Amino acid sequence: MIFPKFGIHSLPEGRIVSRLLGKMGLEKLSSIFSEYPEGLEEMAEMAALNPIRFHVRRGTPKEWPYSIREIDDFEQLFVNEEGEEIEILHELDLLILEQEGGMIIYVIFLLHGMEFALCLNDPEIDGYYKWLEENNNESPLRIGKNKNSRYSKKPIPGRNNP
Repeated sequence: MIFPKFGIHSLPEGRIVSRLLGKMGLEKLSSIFSEYPEGLEEMAEMAALNPIRFHVRRGTPKEWPYSIREIDDFEQLFVNEEGEEIEILHELDLLILEQEGGMIIYVIFLLHGMEFALCLNDPEIDGYYKWLEENNNESPLRIGKNKNSRYSKKPIPGRNNP
């Protein structure tokens, strides 16, 4: 499969992206809840997820903010435990933050080095930016439970590599 090279300025914008991210987040959350008896019923009854369900299904509310930023180069290669070069096309995870009044759930999606983030239970993104600031702008996909992942970045010749 051939993917065109894209950057932050050539991506689709607006409702189509937020609806896709919302759908991905609900699917990820469903996969977690499905591991428990009656988990899906419990998730279905979570009123806090109703706004994102309506946004995903019907496009209302019309606006649902999300974040896009580049965290890896499009051509970034990684090295796995066996020393083989690999390409990570995509990753998906949830960032769940405990806050006064309950949990805030963000879906974090990475596609060819571009990180997308969207809050599933509130149409806001400022909490994610605050979390990034408190965590040295490291992606949740690269720290915490994912810090000691099975791969590491391979330097790209001729470029400034961190």
